[in-house]
Amino acid sequence: MYYKPHDWTPALRIELNSSSADNDYQIGMIIQAIKFQCSSPGIFEPYPLFLADRMVKSLGMGLPAFRQIVTRQMAEDYHGDVGEVFFSMHGYRTEKSK
Repeated sequence: MYYKPHDWTPALRIELNSSSADNDYQIGMIIQAIKFQCSSPGIFEPYPLFLADRMVKSLGMGLPAFRQIVTRQMAEDYHGDVGEVFFSMHGYRTEKSK
């Protein structure tokens, strides 16, 4: 089904399982929850999806720092040639920094 919570939001496609689709009470609860989660004009999708999208998009900025911390920890604990650690942890793709 499609649901438009507010005038300023686009219609959202909602997929329901067959047991929920046959129950008017459950459909009402789902619609109420989605309307509540889409209460801000800056959010164009249900809130949990919005947060997940924002978190995934911000991971790229922290990846170089995370790689550096992991490489340092591995180099401290490695008992062989430390150059092997740095070679294996070398990034072959360019990370963008904003």
